[in-house]
Amino acid sequence: MDSSRYLLTHANVIDVEKGEVLSNYSVEVAAGKIAAISPDNSNPQGLKVIDLQGLYLLPGLINLHTHLFGDGVPKSSVASKGKSQSMLLAFAASGLGLLYLRKTAQKCAKTALLSGVTTLRSVGDMRYADVYARDKINAGKAIGPRLLVSGPALTCPGGHGDGTIAVACHNKEEYVKLVDENVAHHVDLIKITLTSGVMDALDSKHPGDVRMKQEEVNWVVEEAHKNGLLVASHTECTEGMRMCLIGGVDTIEHGSFFDDDLSERFKTSTSAIITTISPALPSVNLPQNYSHYSDVQIASCKIVSDGIIHSAIAAREKGIINGLGTDGACPFAAQSGMWRELCYYHKYAGATNAEALKAATITNAKIMHIDDITGSITVGKSADFFIAKGNPLEDLKVLRQPEAVVMKGRYIAHPHPQKNAKMEAMLDTLI
Repeated sequence: MDSSRYLLTHANVIDVEKGEVLSNYSVEVAAGKIAAISPDNSNPQGLKVIDLQGLYLLPGLINLHTHLFGDGVPKSSVASKGKSQSMLLAFAASGLGLLYLRKTAQKCAKTALLSGVTTLRSVGDMRYADVYARDKINAGKAIGPRLLVSGPALTCPGGHGDGTIAVACHNKEEYVKLVDENVAHHVDLIKITLTSGVMDALDSKHPGDVRMKQEEVNWVVEEAHKNGLLVASHTECTEGMRMCLIGGVDTIEHGSFFDDDLSERFKTSTSAIITTISPALPSVNLPQNYSHYSDVQIASCKIVSDGIIHSAIAAREKGIINGLGTDGACPFAAQSGMWRELCYYHKYAGATNAEALKAATITNAKIMHIDDITGSITVGKSADFFIAKGNPLEDLKVLRQPEAVVMKGRYIAHPHPQKNAKMEAMLDTLI
């Protein structure tokens, strides 16, 4: 019997584009792709059968914003800028540090897969560790989702992530050179950090202040698009979003408060907003002694969190393309937490369950131009599935633990993603 060809029977198949359930269907998988979808559960060809017995079959989730250097459990060394953080950065720059970064990236990717994420976009990492993890997975030497990776982000001196997940450039020549270096590593997109973030805000009232200049944004977009790559920008203020739209940035990561000018600019733009509620919201609402954040950082988180949620609400109301990501590795953003982002999007941005599920599957796929490969259960697409015990169109929390995950046809029964019990219990209070 051909092990690469099998039949999933008695499945409740979720059509994420219509928000409907196809009851008691069968799905044939062959050579890692969806070969047939049918209301007939018979097996005249004598294929290997996996009887789902009424479980729900939906596309694997797509997380469009994560990092692969940590598990998201808050740590004082991350929240502070003192000696402990300097020691961590020195270690990361060493030979042993590189091995650690690569191992951690593979571990994070595997955790995401076992939680039901079959496509993962990593937007800014150190020393091309995410590129290494992607190549290992593609070569069949590691277990993980489909990885779309940016390599190190580009920024200006003092920009967000400068010296960690981003490299500072001083002029056009250096920006173009770094884009080309990333292209030489066969990255899947280019990332910039246009504004600051919570960790590097100048004060508690102005987190996400603009750091890069408009001409710098334009240089990167021009060079990236010349190489056929999309550009994603870390952007956490209104003016930064405006600069993204002027410069032709493809995905605005996080977002912020809208004004009338932004609303008008979006009407003629193809840019998408990637909502990432997972880190900032818990940082505001959970105990300070657990987050390790200072009063200034928490005040900054409140502004950033409100801006991200406001941006997501505005996108829904104005018909702006809106994808979802977790900002994984940041405090409170576990690599297994994409399902929580859907719950947050539903509870705080007002999305229906169907809208949240669509955003995290086919919409995310369309944003990255891979909707011909994945994002929905359609004949000819990759067999990337999340198998759930209940119906997520009725309750998104059934996505907390998949019954099985299928990645390019590989069936993983009863996956057990790594989780931190204490953090999970705290986060449960927010959904």
